Amino acid sequence: MTQLKWIFSLVLIFSFLAVKGERIITIEEARALALENNRTLKISAQQHAAARSLRKASYSKFFPSFDFSAQYIRMNKPFNLLSQSLFLPVVPFQAINPETGNLKPMELLQSDPPVLVFGPDGNPLRDADGNFIFRQYAYLPKSETETGQHNNLLMNFSLMQPIYTGGKVKAQYRAAGHMEKLAQYNSQLSAAEVLQEVESFFWQLITVQQKKDLALQYKEMLESLVHDMEGYLEEGIVNRNDLLQAMVALNETELELLKAENGHRQLSMALSRLTGLPLNEKLVAQDDPQWQAIEYTLEELWSQGSEQRPEIFLVQEKTGLAGSMADMAGAARYPNLALGASYFAVNPNPYNGLEKEFGHDWFVGLTLTVPVFHWGERRQLYQAALHEKNAQQTEMEDTRELIRLDISRAYFEYTEKKMEVDIKTLSLEQARENLDIVKDNFSVGRAQTTELLEAQTLWHQAKTDLIESQSGLRTAHAELEKATGN
Repeated sequence: MTQLKWIFSLVLIFSFLAVKGERIITIEEARALALENNRTLKISAQQHAAARSLRKASYSKFFPSFDFSAQYIRMNKPFNLLSQSLFLPVVPFQAINPETGNLKPMELLQSDPPVLVFGPDGNPLRDADGNFIFRQYAYLPKSETETGQHNNLLMNFSLMQPIYTGGKVKAQYRAAGHMEKLAQYNSQLSAAEVLQEVESFFWQLITVQQKKDLALQYKEMLESLVHDMEGYLEEGIVNRNDLLQAMVALNETELELLKAENGHRQLSMALSRLTGLPLNEKLVAQDDPQWQAIEYTLEELWSQGSEQRPEIFLVQEKTGLAGSMADMAGAARYPNLALGASYFAVNPNPYNGLEKEFGHDWFVGLTLTVPVFHWGERRQLYQAALHEKNAQQTEMEDTRELIRLDISRAYFEYTEKKMEVDIKTLSLEQARENLDIVKDNFSVGRAQTTELLEAQTLWHQAKTDLIESQSGLRTAHAELEKATGN
């Protein structure tokens, strides 16, 4: 026993050194801290904010988009319009047909002064390709037809406004709104799950604290018994075996205290993680002694759950999202019409002989896109979206039934725990009465040590059972609140 006490003392010392300090916390404070600091809820909040931003981004599709672009191109070689130098015949203006641009053969033959070269026979001479030979030619060297600059710059400011999209833009915006609602209800569902976990750890912490207090009380009882029996042993009233039985029970209580202290630290750290408190800060849970179990009716709970559970709203938004996706798939089968406008500047200037300066211009136009034939792809996508919408509607019915089953399970467990607390309270009262009787009999020598130890053990077990049943009742109440969406 001395060695076990020494070990227990060391554990307490090191626990005291490792703990930053104690903090008394109520269930209301623990819930509030979890809602404010829990990392899971912070992640859900960020996801909700992201969905809200996406919904706002989708709304911008109703308005025109403005873009500016600039492009610089460095050319290595200029363009050349001719593959070789040319000789262009010189002809009088009246020999050209102004309507067709073709030459008038008779005007060429009768021109004065003549523009063709005639032979001795008086006929115009022709070259190897059968073309007339003219008296004068203009020389156009290949090098004079080079165009383009090494440095080319294009700047463009454009506008694009969708006019008709078959309802796709509206469907996208509605879908983004459903996505935002989904993120919101997912955040509420995460909050409910975190709060349920906080309740569970809080009442486990209450339980282990009460068990530790009970173990200390039981230890004092056994220490008093061991002290009395040591005197009885000297007087010969009891034998050494009776004393050893009491000492073994005392050692087991020391071990129970050690387990309770370790359990307290573990539960304190688990609750600290959920509430965002430092892990090395020891939490002491404080119960509300005024709390009373509430009476419920199952029909009332069913009505509350069908109106408040986040899962109901989640499936509703999923159904709405599936409908919006079906509208988007249907819109893909309709034409798209968009208005476009642009103002641009180009260097070199194509409107002034490609001089090294900026040339400016603008244009306005309409773009029409009509889906013609895609082997049934868009129709099948639309059908797939409709099937998904029907599936979500079926899931809604299933979700409502599952919620009723969940509420029923939580309600039955809650009523069982209420009755269990009443039974355990009566059991503790009986064990307390039995212990008093055995102690009186033991003091006058009408009861043996084993009977007294057994009575103390029964009282200890009855008290432990009551503590656990009370904690179970509070946990069952928290589960019932979660099941109804409160």
